[in-house]
Amino acid sequence: MCIIRRIMRIINILGVLVYLYFGVLYNSYRCYIIFINGILFHTNEKNIYLKYYDITVNSLITFYTIYNCPICIIGAYIGSSSFLCNMYFFNKGYYNRTKSDIIHVIFTQWVMCYTLLLDTNT
Repeated sequence: MCIIRRIMRIINILGVLVYLYFGVLYNSYRCYIIFINGILFHTNEKNIYLKYYDITVNSLITFYTIYNCPICIIGAYIGSSSFLCNMYFFNKGYYNRTKSDIIHVIFTQWVMCYTLLLDTNT
């Protein structure tokens, strides 16, 4: 069971790879930062400092993106709300870690990546 849980945690790491792809494609320093922070955190999830560092840096990048491209606030709202609701429902035990990871990748990581790409000044 432990091996399966470790394998399933790979879902978040695979979800972060999209930032590397767009970082290379568009030479986006913000995508590179999110990718590096995501890999650091999702490979060391027991480290509480990395968790809050990752959340803080991603929030700052989101605010910067909204400042540069105000229309991005819609995607930022969807991604942030998804993150908060997902953490709430997972912590309350409404669904398991695997479902939480899939929801996190699709509705937080990918939505926020799309939002970041809307800003043409990346």
